[in-house]
Amino acid sequence: MEYSIYTTKRLIFIIKHKFIMKKCNSCLGEYPFDMFHVKRASADGYNNVCKPCKKIKNELFYANNRESKLAYQKEYQIKNKEVISAYKQEYDKTYAPKYYEKNKEKKLAYSYEYHNERRKTDENFRLASLLRSRFHHALKNGFKMKSVIELVGCTIEEFKLYVESLFYPEMTWENHGDIWEIDHILPCNGTKYYRYAEGMAAKYEISMIDELGQEGYNRLVEICLRGQLEIMGMNKGLPLTGNFFQYRGSLLNWCPIGRAAKREHRAVWERLDEGNRIRMPWLNRAREEFVKSGIEGLVIALGGETSFDIYPIGWDKTYAMKHFKGYKIYFIGDRCRENGNDHAIYEACRPNSWSTTGPEQTMLYIEQIIDGEKE
Repeated sequence: MEYSIYTTKRLIFIIKHKFIMKKCNSCLGEYPFDMFHVKRASADGYNNVCKPCKKIKNELFYANNRESKLAYQKEYQIKNKEVISAYKQEYDKTYAPKYYEKNKEKKLAYSYEYHNERRKTDENFRLASLLRSRFHHALKNGFKMKSVIELVGCTIEEFKLYVESLFYPEMTWENHGDIWEIDHILPCNGTKYYRYAEGMAAKYEISMIDELGQEGYNRLVEICLRGQLEIMGMNKGLPLTGNFFQYRGSLLNWCPIGRAAKREHRAVWERLDEGNRIRMPWLNRAREEFVKSGIEGLVIALGGETSFDIYPIGWDKTYAMKHFKGYKIYFIGDRCRENGNDHAIYEACRPNSWSTTGPEQTMLYIEQIIDGEKE
């Protein structure tokens, strides 16, 4: 038989749960003791109102006093901001990890089920989720994540209307995932490949360090460091910032003025590097240095307006095409000339490739492609 012991200042009760019932002062029903909240100040150690009645009472009280309670809570939070912040920090540091580990499977299952169901019924939520995952993979390398809406430059509703404007006649939001999808994620030129529909698990992943070996990669970094010092020494007016080298898994990006450069810094660099006066000599020089150091099979190309991209042969943007054999592929890029980092895929996709001067021209090309496919 099951027993529980409850201690108060006045009495010690030994209660036989299977036989003794307690009467609720609200609904007057008789229930087992586990239907009442613990209240140590009462004689028997339990509240005099059953749990269902207490819940109804609390809900009615909140409904009748909602504004005053919210005002009190707001005032309390303002007055005790530092105390609340300290408590939250302590909780997040001490208790939250323990609670998460204890309930990890339950929380993950609930989160997965909730997001899955909401994606099925809420079109805006589904779009927002797709965008978040893409921007996460695009910006995670050292960049602070901003709001998806801020990065896209429009609201989810506006983005939804834009996607709808690209629909074929048979495409609807209801058959998204069945006959069409926004799904394939290929960061790092396709050396990483994820499918949103498959839970973002990596279908394919390879790194430049694995390909070269740590020793070979270290020698590459040493060459680039020497090159950075040489470029700085020969060009005293460079607007230097920070983050000169960025490893992206599939390539090493080297930016002589630093990737933290703002628009005004880039403008100065573009004047100094007019006609690639600074970078072009280093393309040939770097190739010679790679061979001397025993690092073979590397490509160095101009990356954007301010940097170099260095990667193994074949690891340019054509690498992504390996995952889509048999597909018709279109490409639009802005660095399509020889030594540009779009040149290889531009040539590989011809005649379905275009060189663009900016976002407006890119949109015109996309509209022409879609109109052509609809015909």
